[in-house]
Amino acid sequence: MAAAVQTGFSAFANQMAGLAEVAFTFTPAGKWSAGQHLEHLLRSTNPVYMALGLPGFLLRLLFGKPNRQPRSYNELVAKYQAKLVAGGVASGRFVPPMVHFSQKGAKLQQFTRLQQKLQE
Repeated sequence: MAAAVQTGFSAFANQMAGLAEVAFTFTPAGKWSAGQHLEHLLRSTNPVYMALGLPGFLLRLLFGKPNRQPRSYNELVAKYQAKLVAGGVASGRFVPPMVHFSQKGAKLQQFTRLQQKLQE
């Protein structure tokens, strides 16, 4: 799973790094720009990183015991994509604000640091 996560992070970061301003900030009707996708991933992945740093007993205390077997990375991706197809959308703090092209470098650095922290 770690290799799949690293591959996904790297592919996304490389794609973002290669985008010119027009492509990075283009917002199709009702959709997010590439920059907003980057911000959403930062906002949604950071809590995962923080949770992974907590002791197991504390996670069980806060969230309870899992009621199913763990999923593989591919199973998790398939479930996430099925939720999106069914109309699932981000909400609350996971909805990204507009990200300007001038923020691209800093956001990519944050994304790369987050990837490294997750791998550690």
